[in-house]
Amino acid sequence: MSEVINSVYAQYKTPQNSNAPFQPTDVYARLSNPGVQNFSGASGLLSLDSRHKSPPNKAVYVLEPHMDKSVTTLMACGLLPDQPPGRNNPTTWGRPGKMRPCL
Repeated sequence: MSEVINSVYAQYKTPQNSNAPFQPTDVYARLSNPGVQNFSGASGLLSLDSRHKSPPNKAVYVLEPHMDKSVTTLMACGLLPDQPPGRNNPTTWGRPGKMRPCL
């Protein structure tokens, strides 16, 4: 995400576009086309685009670190190793009643 946000934000730092508002829809559009290709993450290379909003072959976790060195998992999508058979590629995340799609 940070790679995509930085590349979209760079568009707004040009003399021609300096007053244009930064839009979340611009980030989504960049994620969809061309997407992120071969990003080197902790689990290896990661590619996301309009067809693969969660990785088809690996897990993606968003973690929140705490001062006491503990970590909270905020999101887990993709091929998760700790899920029972048949549920190891979730397309949503969150708590029951507040589920969101993996984008």
